[in-house]
Amino acid sequence: STLSDALSSMDPELLLPIIKSLMSRLPGLSRVDADLAGMLKTIIAADGSVFTTPADVLWAINARRSNGKKGGQIRLNMQLDVLHFVPARLSVSGADEGNEADAFAKELLAGVIYLNDRNFVDFDYLHAVLDIGSDFVVRLKADTSFNVVEERPLTQEDRDAGIISDRIGRLSKDFNDDRLFREVVVMDPKSQKPVRFLTTLLDVPAWVIGKLYRHRWMVELFFKWLKCVAKLRHLINHTKEGITTQFYVAVIMVLLTYLRTGHKPGVYETNCLGWVAAGFMSAKRMGEVLARRQRERDLANARLARIKAAAKKPA
Repeated sequence: STLSDALSSMDPELLLPIIKSLMSRLPGLSRVDADLAGMLKTIIAADGSVFTTPADVLWAINARRSNGKKGGQIRLNMQLDVLHFVPARLSVSGADEGNEADAFAKELLAGVIYLNDRNFVDFDYLHAVLDIGSDFVVRLKADTSFNVVEERPLTQEDRDAGIISDRIGRLSKDFNDDRLFREVVVMDPKSQKPVRFLTTLLDVPAWVIGKLYRHRWMVELFFKWLKCVAKLRHLINHTKEGITTQFYVAVIMVLLTYLRTGHKPGVYETNCLGWVAAGFMSAKRMGEVLARRQRERDLANARLARIKAAAKKPA
């Protein structure tokens, strides 16, 4: 309860300079996908995830839980740099913030590529992305009209990646903008159904569009990390300031772990940080333990790679 009371009186914005300082030290980290390493813009997966709050949190989003009882939820709006697996920006929304697209339109970054799901097929949001000078790859809804003006030929690499069509065209008149966009249709290997993507990226290969969008899933993995590894499934404060501080502290933990180890934190790394905070382990000892554990992981991965390579060789 003491920690909860303290969080209510803290200003989470005071943590932003720390987060920005830590993020400025990250460029040397290895990227997770060599095919996308040549992209000149930062790739941002933007999405929201809800966290349950008690029903007496007046600013929360009213919701009915699976047991039929009324409750509240807040939404964490996350903009994740998918090639580094670090948050580029985040905010917390309640009942007064509108839908996801509205919330993100207020916090957009300039000069990046946004990856969005169907909830972001919102003309005001798309206009906001364009106005700030960023690009997007967004999954289209089935009923979103697209007026084709050019059909592009597919390469063999496109076909191998499941690309069905690559077309240039315009959105409906309701969009109130005559500029050209691109529609790339990909066959989902699991559902065996076509998936439509709308993008402003006119000059990259069609297969890259499909691969870009698959990286949107990284933001879902980050939410899973927050809830399962960082243990933020249950919020310990009812105020927007306190909840935002919780999330900011979790982001700082991710950044510090990256800078110390060069890897995103897992359950073991998170536990080590907890032991350091509790005085059971020194920061120096934590570094030694994590370095040894990473060497063991690298050796295990190398052995597995050799086994797989040997299995592929003809008898």
